[in-house]
Amino acid sequence: MERASLPDLDSLDRDALVALYRAEIEKLDALIAARDEQLRRQEEELDAQRQALSEHANELRSRSERIEHLKLMVDKYRHMLFGKKSEKITAQLEQFELELEEQETVQAEAEAFAERISPAQEPRPRPERKPLF
Repeated sequence: MERASLPDLDSLDRDALVALYRAEIEKLDALIAARDEQLRRQEEELDAQRQALSEHANELRSRSERIEHLKLMVDKYRHMLFGKKSEKITAQLEQFELELEEQETVQAEAEAFAERISPAQEPRPRPERKPLF
């Protein structure tokens, strides 16, 4: 607070000083309430970001499982091809390889996206209020 905005405290009587003190307390309480509201909004935003990251991680895990399944299927069909020559098996193998390639591309894009989005820093702890006097 600027000193120029304060009246001459020596010239004020007790009631005026008490009124000035109460007005300043109300201003400080309003500032504290505004800061508390800001912290509450930031905590809500942080929770929303954590939820989004959790959902994204679950999606990545699901895609990884799908990729592993496709890899096993490709290996199985390659093994089947080694013993028998069948156009049907060859076509299925090519289809699985295309799907595997597509899934791996999507997975790589999702992982790159996840790396770009990092969780917001944790809010700093609120400092302890010091007594006015």
